[in-house]
Amino acid sequence: MLDEVKPRIEGEVRGEVNGRVIVEHGAIIEGRVHGPAYIGKGSMVGKDTVIEHYVDIESNVSINGGSLSRSLVLSDASLELGRARLVDSIIGPKSRVRLSGGNYSLILGEGNSIISTT
Repeated sequence: MLDEVKPRIEGEVRGEVNGRVIVEHGAIIEGRVHGPAYIGKGSMVGKDTVIEHYVDIESNVSINGGSLSRSLVLSDASLELGRARLVDSIIGPKSRVRLSGGNYSLILGEGNSIISTT
């Protein structure tokens, strides 16, 4: 579906957006987003965050640090990624992920938490 995205910016871009990206109303981009990508209503992409190709971030998601590629993050999730990189991941609604570094591929259901300091 992201292959057919037509760029649309309704939220606030303080950082950088490249390619076919949708930024919904109320979303704030402080980091970098490389399309195709979808950033849902009320979501926040933090200053040190890189959203790579084929990422779908649903509503009210907070992502700080790290990078995501080819992943789906469902509503109300919170990701503190430090220097970590998530690839081919699905993060369920209301889940919490806190990583400091490394490369990960995660599949989390609703309301799960992952905390790693290594």
